[in-house]
Amino acid sequence: MAAVWNGHTEAIGVLLVGAGGVAIEAPDKRGNTPLLVAAWNGHTEAVGMLLAAGARIEATTAKGNTPLLNAAWKGQTKAIKALLDAGARIEASTQNGNTPLLAAAWNGHTEAVGMLLAAGARIEATDNGHTEAISVLLDAGARIEATTRKGNTPLLSAAWNGHTEAIGVLLAAGARIEAAEQEGNTPLLAAAWKGQTKAIKALLDAGARIEASTQNGNTPLLAAAWNGHTEAVGMLLAAGARIEATEQNQHTPLLAAAWKGSAEAISVLLDAGARIEATEQGGFTPLVAAAKRGHVEVVRALLAAGASKEATGAGKTAEEWATSSGFTEIATLLEKG
Repeated sequence: MAAVWNGHTEAIGVLLVGAGGVAIEAPDKRGNTPLLVAAWNGHTEAVGMLLAAGARIEATTAKGNTPLLNAAWKGQTKAIKALLDAGARIEASTQNGNTPLLAAAWNGHTEAVGMLLAAGARIEATDNGHTEAISVLLDAGARIEATTRKGNTPLLSAAWNGHTEAIGVLLAAGARIEAAEQEGNTPLLAAAWKGQTKAIKALLDAGARIEASTQNGNTPLLAAAWNGHTEAVGMLLAAGARIEATEQNQHTPLLAAAWKGSAEAISVLLDAGARIEATEQGGFTPLVAAAKRGHVEVVRALLAAGASKEATGAGKTAEEWATSSGFTEIATLLEKG
C-alpha cells in the first residue's frame, strides 16, 4: 500500500505481477483499497494500472466515498478524468448525500466542478435538492443554465422532482423561468407533468407562463390532465389556465383525462365548464375515448353529465367500442344508460 500512497508505479507494477500478485482489493487500516488511495492522492497512472488489473471502480470507504468521490474531494482533475473515462458513476453519493460534484464544490475546486458539470453531473440532483449545496455550487462557479444532454437546466430538474426550496434558490440566483428542454417543456410544464403541486405554485407565484407549450402543443393544464394529476388540474384552472386549450392532435384537457381514465380530473374539469362533446383529430369525444380504453368510472361520470351516446370515433359509438373491446360492463352501462 505504501507504493500506492506514494504513486510509485514501477513498484506497483512489480507487486501486481510478482509473487502471485497483490490482493488488489486489500484495504488499509482505514478500509481504503489501493484504488481509493490512488484516487485520493491524484496518482493518475496508478489509477490506470489498478483499473487495468481489475480493481473495482465503485469500491467504497466506510463513509461511502468511491474513487471518483475521493478524487473530487481533493480536486484531482486528472484522476477524475481517468475515472470518468473508465465509467465511474458520476452521481455516486456518500452516506451523507455528497456527490462528486458537491465534494468538489465544498472544497472550492472550481476546475473539478466544471469538469464534472461538463460530464453531466446535475446541480439540482446534488444532495437531493439541498439548497445550501446548490448555493455552494453556484459560488464555486457552476453555470446556472448548464444543461444535460436532454436540455434540462438545474431549474428544470428541480421542477421535475418537486424540489421547491431549490426552485426558490435557483430563481433568486437568476435562473430563467421559461428555459425549455429539447421537447419544449418549461419548468412549469415539468412540474405539471409530474403533478408537483408545490413546485407549480412556486413557479406560478414567480410569474411562469401558464400557457407555455411543448413542441406538441401541450400546456401545463394538458400535461396535468394527461397524467391524472387532479390537484394540479384544479390549481392550474384556478390560476386561469385555458380549459379548452388543445395540443397538436386537438385533445382538450377533458379528452386527455378521459383517455387517461382519471374520473376525479374529469369531475374537476366538468365542474369548471369543459365542453363535454369536444372532439380530437380522430373524432373521439371524451365518452367514446373512455369507452374504447375501458375506463368505467369515467364513462359513468360523463354519462351522468349528459354526454351523447350517439357520438362516434373512428366510425364507432362508445357502446360499439366497448363491445368490440370486450368491456362488457361499459357496454351494458351504455346500453341501459
